[in-house]
Amino acid sequence: MKKNKIHQLFIVVFAVLIAAVWLLPMVMGLMNSVKTMEDIYTGGFLSFPRRIAIENYADVWYKSHLGEYFKNSMLITISAVILILTLACPAAYGFARNTFRGSSFIFMIFLSGLAIPLTIVLIPLYQLMDSFGLLDSYFGIIIVEASYCLAFSIFIMRNFFRGVPSSLADAATVDGCSQWGIFLRIYLPLAKPALGALIVLTVTWIWNSFLFPLILIYSKNKKPITLGLAQLHGEHISFWNLQMAGAVIASIVPLAIFLAFQKYFARGLMTGAVKG
Repeated sequence: MKKNKIHQLFIVVFAVLIAAVWLLPMVMGLMNSVKTMEDIYTGGFLSFPRRIAIENYADVWYKSHLGEYFKNSMLITISAVILILTLACPAAYGFARNTFRGSSFIFMIFLSGLAIPLTIVLIPLYQLMDSFGLLDSYFGIIIVEASYCLAFSIFIMRNFFRGVPSSLADAATVDGCSQWGIFLRIYLPLAKPALGALIVLTVTWIWNSFLFPLILIYSKNKKPITLGLAQLHGEHISFWNLQMAGAVIASIVPLAIFLAFQKYFARGLMTGAVKG
């Protein structure tokens, strides 16, 4: 009994230390977001603010046009995630249920996209988007973001669908249900854990994406929030307090999505990891 209590105490202490390490940057970000630049220059990042400068949030939202960048990120993220779910779910169902000659090879081609470093495809991607006239457009960046996440999304959903008992589909087929009916009425409603995990991950990736918008977006009124925050860092002066305030605002959407789908997140990831 004593050894068990010591073991449990060790786990709790270790978990608290890990949580403290993860929370420290968040606390520092919140603390510096309400500082004046004078406080940061004189006291550093670890000092407490002498005055709560809540106006930093209004300044970064209106004067630095973060509100416009926020709307652009919302448009790009929501559109790309809807496109991902629309394409990945039927494709994953097809790979999971309808095995045919060459299906495994085609699936491996999809997965090969996960092994290609992002920097390798930047130049061909830029030339391809330029040839189609999709540079500096919402549609172009949405297509690119969705395509980059599609392979992983198909992998997660396929593994979940393969874990659904085939007897459910067989019974529906006997009752005269079509393949689309089986997918929409049986498989998709059962896929809430996998869909929840997928939405959390894809929203986080696309919302925080920096390299694709940096290469493909030129117009200021089309830039996402990541590029808007980068503009606050200049060559001669950096508005650290406004950057911290902007970072806090930018973290609201991924945090809200995670809290909304947290009950599905861990279960969905485990399902995608062990089944298949």
